[in-house]
Amino acid sequence: MFDFIRSHQRLMQLVLLVLIVPSFVFFGVQGYERLNQNTQSVAKVGGQIISQGELDNAQREQVARLRQTYGAAIDAALFDTTESRAQTLDGLIAQRVLMQQAQKQSLGTSDRQLQATIMAIPALQDNGRFSSDRYQALLAQQGMTPVVFEQRLREDLSIQQINAAIENSVIVPKAVVDRFASLVAQRRDVRSHVVKVADFAPKVQLAADAVQKDYDAHPDAYMNPDSAKVEYVVLSADALARQVTVPEQDARDFYAQNMRRYEVPEQRRASHILVAVAKDASDADKAKARAKAQGLLDKVRANPADFAKIAKQSSDDPGSAANGGDLDFLGKGATVPPFEAALFALKDKQISDLVETDFGFHIIELTAVKAGQTRSFESVRPEIDAEIGKQLAQKKFTDAAEAFANGVYEQGDSLAPTAQKTGLTVMTADQVMRTPAPGADASGPLANTKLLAALFSADSLKNRHNTEAVETSPGTLVSARVLDFKPTSRRPLAEVADSIRARLVDVEARRLAAEAGKALLEQVRAGGGKALDFGPVASVTRVDRSTVPADAVTEIFRTDASKLPAYAGLLLPSGDYGLYEVTGVGAAPDVDANRRASLTQGLAKQIGAIEFGAYLADLRKRTKVQVSAPYADLIDRKDVAPAKAS
Repeated sequence: MFDFIRSHQRLMQLVLLVLIVPSFVFFGVQGYERLNQNTQSVAKVGGQIISQGELDNAQREQVARLRQTYGAAIDAALFDTTESRAQTLDGLIAQRVLMQQAQKQSLGTSDRQLQATIMAIPALQDNGRFSSDRYQALLAQQGMTPVVFEQRLREDLSIQQINAAIENSVIVPKAVVDRFASLVAQRRDVRSHVVKVADFAPKVQLAADAVQKDYDAHPDAYMNPDSAKVEYVVLSADALARQVTVPEQDARDFYAQNMRRYEVPEQRRASHILVAVAKDASDADKAKARAKAQGLLDKVRANPADFAKIAKQSSDDPGSAANGGDLDFLGKGATVPPFEAALFALKDKQISDLVETDFGFHIIELTAVKAGQTRSFESVRPEIDAEIGKQLAQKKFTDAAEAFANGVYEQGDSLAPTAQKTGLTVMTADQVMRTPAPGADASGPLANTKLLAALFSADSLKNRHNTEAVETSPGTLVSARVLDFKPTSRRPLAEVADSIRARLVDVEARRLAAEAGKALLEQVRAGGGKALDFGPVASVTRVDRSTVPADAVTEIFRTDASKLPAYAGLLLPSGDYGLYEVTGVGAAPDVDANRRASLTQGLAKQIGAIEFGAYLADLRKRTKVQVSAPYADLIDRKDVAPAKAS
């Protein structure tokens, strides 16, 4: 549904930027304790300094977030650019402007709200419960104290109050919702005819010297990049972890000290019937929904064996209705509080009274109970061994890393001595290029840009010296050495002639197909459509693009359908030319209450984001913002003035 908004409302694309960093949690918190490492000013916002240290920390945390999302293959060097840092600084400026506004409006976060937020963070929970041990451990990993984290989270929650106030004030008129629903669900009946580029390829006749001319005209297009045969050694904390053996007594001691981590709380299996009603529905609508739910409850109570049947027929929860309302086993914290309270108050096979939540009215049946228990030492031993082993391996890696780095430097003409001393294996690879080849293992050591830069440096190529020990990912050091180097060379014509010929034929075939398609479009628009085989009728909407290519949908709905048949045509990404005959326009179906509530909520959120963007832009205009070189020219905002670094 809202893919349509994103593809048709360009304004939304422009304003839905990173206006505010939502909950910082761990990777987004600025480490104030580290700011004194570099106090040079890079910007001033309303008289408050943003230091180089803050920018450096924010940049590191940005890379950390990306690695958490996409894995260790993310190369930090790709983000070590002035442009990337300017984007990060722009986000810090927006954050500082909003924080100053929150303070002016006396927006704060109580200790109780702060505590509830922290306890609800999934990363801090163990088996559905807040874990103080996890909290301390994750803070330690980020080099923060609880005081620093809680202060930053408190500020972030205050900023979010501004956003919430704006979004919650949005009112979407019924007429707007109806018009939007009508546009999205409108149906057009179309018939298709595709002029295929493949049909024109056999008709293409290239000149006898066409391949030679193309080869001569593009001397840089057919080159073999320089490449090298290399040997390399990898020191990995993960590999060391596999070599570590954890004594049983150490594992048992760890188990005893962390017993709470292995407690499995009680779980209850539930089925439910939902009568949906919007949270902000009128009293009349809520009363109507309650009456419907009460009628279903009376049916269920009269014949409990029909619970699943009634759920399939009447529940408004599409995720569970097909399964007879079954929600599987649920622990505490897995559902909203009213539902949870009712579920955990039931006895086995008991059916609840009506339970009201923000989703509507529920009828809950408790179908099974799993009693809470503590997992045995034997069952968790692999987890304990892995955790302790990782700690031991990290210590072992720290000790080995220094010896590794010194070894590859001191005996710079061979990797063998270092490999032998550290128990590692020297590996070889051929056809290694300055940039990773397409399809290469992005997480492999030879795909790291910093290592490749060292490997192809002048000293490495000339003297065949080992590279320095390069950290290609957290906990991994690599050193490499060039064994043989092949400089850039032009590929002979005989080697590339077939690919040149195929490309030239394809280019010409695409041109011929496009010309033929455009000519046919003019013909059918002039009244010659009956002579063209348009194929069977298919129905399309703006969101259902399964019957015609997505690019064609936009063109079909852009076509004036006031007089039918109407015709549309366009060049498809494949090179084919698509012709479409619009034979009918169908009105959108009426919008029911649940659909209307969903559309209203979605539109309100989109409009709220736009209004928040406008609000932030206005705040920035009213706040004196000065940015130092080299970032001033890259932050393209009228409200930003250049400033000298302090």
